[in-house]
Amino acid sequence: MHQPYYRDAVTGQYMMPWVRLHAAKDYVDMVMLLDDYPGIRMTVNLVPSLLEQVNDYVEHGAVDLVWELSVPDPATLNEKQKCLILENFFHAQFDNMIRPFPRYRELYDRRGWARSHEELRQVVRLYSNQAFRDLQVWYNLVWIDPLFRRADPELNRLVQKGRGFTEKEKHYVLEKHRELMRAMVPAYRERMERGQIELTTTPFYHPILPLLCNTDLATVARPEIALPRRPFRHPEDATEQVHRALEYFEKLFGVRPRGMWPAEGSVAPDIIPILAQAGVEWIASDEEVLGKSLGTLIRRDLRGNVLNADVLYRPYWVEHDGARLKMLFRDHYLSDLIGFQYAGWDPEEAAEDFVGRLEALARSPNRGEEPWIVPVILDGENCWEHYEEDGLPFLRALYERLSDSTLVRTTCISEYLDRFGPQHSVPRLFAGSWINHDFRIWIGHEEDNRSWDYLHDVRDLVVQHIEQHRHELTEDQIREAWKRIYIAEGSDWNWWYGDDHSSGMDELFDQLYRDHLAAACLAVGLEPPAFVRIPIARAAKPRHDYGPHGFIHPTLDGRLTHFYEWQGAGHYDPALYSTAMHPGRCRLQHLFYGFDEKHFYFRIDADPTVLHPTEPSRVEVVVHLFAQNKAWRFAMELERNGHPRSYTLSASFRRKPGYGEPSAVGSKKKSKGQAVPASSNMGNGGNGTLSVQNESSEQVVPRVAVGEIIELELPFAALGLKPDDELVFYVTLEIDGREVERLPSHTQLAMYVPAEHFEYMHWTV
Repeated sequence: MHQPYYRDAVTGQYMMPWVRLHAAKDYVDMVMLLDDYPGIRMTVNLVPSLLEQVNDYVEHGAVDLVWELSVPDPATLNEKQKCLILENFFHAQFDNMIRPFPRYRELYDRRGWARSHEELRQVVRLYSNQAFRDLQVWYNLVWIDPLFRRADPELNRLVQKGRGFTEKEKHYVLEKHRELMRAMVPAYRERMERGQIELTTTPFYHPILPLLCNTDLATVARPEIALPRRPFRHPEDATEQVHRALEYFEKLFGVRPRGMWPAEGSVAPDIIPILAQAGVEWIASDEEVLGKSLGTLIRRDLRGNVLNADVLYRPYWVEHDGARLKMLFRDHYLSDLIGFQYAGWDPEEAAEDFVGRLEALARSPNRGEEPWIVPVILDGENCWEHYEEDGLPFLRALYERLSDSTLVRTTCISEYLDRFGPQHSVPRLFAGSWINHDFRIWIGHEEDNRSWDYLHDVRDLVVQHIEQHRHELTEDQIREAWKRIYIAEGSDWNWWYGDDHSSGMDELFDQLYRDHLAAACLAVGLEPPAFVRIPIARAAKPRHDYGPHGFIHPTLDGRLTHFYEWQGAGHYDPALYSTAMHPGRCRLQHLFYGFDEKHFYFRIDADPTVLHPTEPSRVEVVVHLFAQNKAWRFAMELERNGHPRSYTLSASFRRKPGYGEPSAVGSKKKSKGQAVPASSNMGNGGNGTLSVQNESSEQVVPRVAVGEIIELELPFAALGLKPDDELVFYVTLEIDGREVERLPSHTQLAMYVPAEHFEYMHWTV
């Protein structure tokens, strides 16, 4: 559970509301839900930067920008404030937090695509004061977990009422946010003290510890990586971040944590003595770090099952300079199933699939006398908004199956380690994080490196100034300066720098980062250097989901025929589009999509294990299409046994009850309507045609090529589409009829049949 430090160093206002909103929606219900399942054990990592901000709201009445826009009667708001409401009060997952509530959806639709200040000024006049009040209520109401909305009669009544809210009703909703924030720390402490959960922590402001020790450690995984102008080497800061975290945790919970999740699972030999000397007993990171440490691969079959389970599912000793720690390595695939895949499944089927995988491990003939430990570690807040009812149906189904299982039991990590401590050691811990076993997210890009240079230079200036003027400065001034430096050392600023992720608010994150550096100087009476006023983030990041911007004419041969073949197509890259969450290595790696005057085209770049399967499993790549109240499922079966270029195609057409409501991914629930399947086996290089009749007797004549990539051509007319009609789509990987991956994981993509003169309007040199 983590949030970066959102409080503005100058005004004291929280510039973003995510601490408060996630406290109301995710933090408290996650632990209270365990009351119904006493047999479930769980380890929860609470980052001090989050806890400090929660306590600021609770103890000091802190407010954020959204709170200050929510409190006033809309009749007293000026045009600028109303524009800010329209800009900020729809930051919620559409399918689960906006669409289900008719009035909220109505207000969302009324805003339309307005985003710029001038566009929002034009839209403001479409909203009455009552409409703005309803929007104030709905935004804060949907960010209260359904568990609490249903349990509170007044909140439940407001959901049913839907519109025409009063000021009194609005303030009831806002007070509920405060109430849930007050309940957070006591809720975790109570369940920790009764032994159902173990609580751990992270270095205080979530820094990448190895990079604080030495930014040159980034070259271990990437020798070619570009580094900042001057190396940052301050292991003493890493030590301080660890000690402050442990002390703050003990202050809140009465005990010191035994374990620690280093921020982003970032580890290196250099941090082992720091943590061990501070009293930390164990840490955790990712399976790829383990593989690199042992000089081996964590091997998996097409279903994601680990083939060398005895390597991954046991604890290890890690040692450096005479210090040692216990260490576990998370199952990346199982963690990502919860974080990215199960959200679209039927909750019961998802829980059944997950527990079934664990029970299959328990039955493994390769397991020794000691039980394996399977660490499933993931972001505690951000995935649930993509689930039905904020994940409650899935979590209940999961906890019930785990409680009933005779083969699997949940455990707190220290509980397991006390009984089955490490029997093996890692020769040398690899320096890397849970993302691609490297530090590329936080260093190497021009923006990342500039932020390290800013930090390096400001820290040097402040330290030098303190040494020269120590007799003139108070302890409070020095303490405040160091706090701002430690905040600036947090990983979250560099998460948004570079081209890896984009929040839609990158400029604001950049401003907050530079403000903390400036505040470090001002705290000790030092004029901030001029460079901290120069933005680091570019005004506009390259998008990774841009739509088609010109006609394409690919040669369907299953390979990239020439460089410009897919120039002008839309492109979705799952590794780059993610925001606060980051997927692991995807087997569906890229999706390109576009059109010419008569056809849609799709190009799917996939892992060779998908394109050339060798296991005795049915491997299908499926394109799901939705348009004009119809749905199509276009499945390409990829054959094994040395014949990767032969394939089986099938297509079915199902009339939908309503446009824009694609079936749940992974669900076995069928859409209404008569399915008309057809299939054909074709070889000889993977080219062929398939003719299928739908309910309207239209001929669908797709062309497909499978080789190094998958290329698919679909005629507009065959789908019954006209210029300006929208086609919504996504792609899945299915093994033996079970979905194992989806692209995109949490949404759909769309493109339009091009209107006349499309290419002329998009012509560029």
